[in-house]
Amino acid sequence: MSSNEDNLRREILGDAERRAERTVARARRDAEKMLADMRREHEVVAATRLAEAEVEAEARYRAMTAGIEHELRKNWLQCREAVFDEMMARALDQVENLTGIERRRSLERLLTEALRAMGPADVRVRANEACAAALEAEVVEAARQAAWGEAGAGVAVHIAVDPRVKPGLVVESLDGRLLFDNTYATRLARTRSEMRASLQAFSRAEEGNGKEHD
Repeated sequence: MSSNEDNLRREILGDAERRAERTVARARRDAEKMLADMRREHEVVAATRLAEAEVEAEARYRAMTAGIEHELRKNWLQCREAVFDEMMARALDQVENLTGIERRRSLERLLTEALRAMGPADVRVRANEACAAALEAEVVEAARQAAWGEAGAGVAVHIAVDPRVKPGLVVESLDGRLLFDNTYATRLARTRSEMRASLQAFSRAEEGNGKEHD
C-alpha cells in the first residue's frame, strides 16, 4: 500500500471518528435536554398535584371545621334553651305563688305596663279571683297614674273576675277590639324572647370582633 493511500485511509478514518464523536456528543446533549425537559415536566406535574392536594385538604379542613362549629353551636343553643326553660319555669312558679304585698306590687307593675300599652281609654281588667282580690283600688289608681298621668283623668278601669285567666291579668278595651295579655306566663315568654334577641345580638357582635382581629 502506498503512502498516499495510507494517508487517505487515515484521513477518512479520522473524519469518520470525528463525525462519530460529534454525533455522540449531539446525542448526549439531546438526551440531557430531553431528561431536563422531563424533569421540568415532572416538577410541573408534581407542583400541580401538590397544589390540587393542598386545595382539597383545605376544603376538607374547612368542611370539618364548619361541621364542628355547627355541632358546637347546636349544642350551645340546646343548652341555652334548657337553661331558659328551667329558669322560666322556676320564675313562673315563684311569681304565680306570690302573696300579700309582693303580689300587689307585682300586679301593679303588670297593670301599669298593660295600661301604658293600651293608651288612655276605658278598659276592663280580667283576672282570676286571687289576682282580682289583690287589685285593690289604690293599686289600680297607682298603675293608672304611672301609665297615663293626667291624660288618664276620668278614664275608668274596671276589674272583672275571670277564672279562665291564668295568674296575672288581661286588659282589654270595653268593645273587645284591643287586648293586652299580661299574665305571668305571657310576660315571661316575652322576657324570654327579649333575652334571646339580646344574646343573638351579642353573639353576632362577638363574631364580628373575632373576624376583625383575624
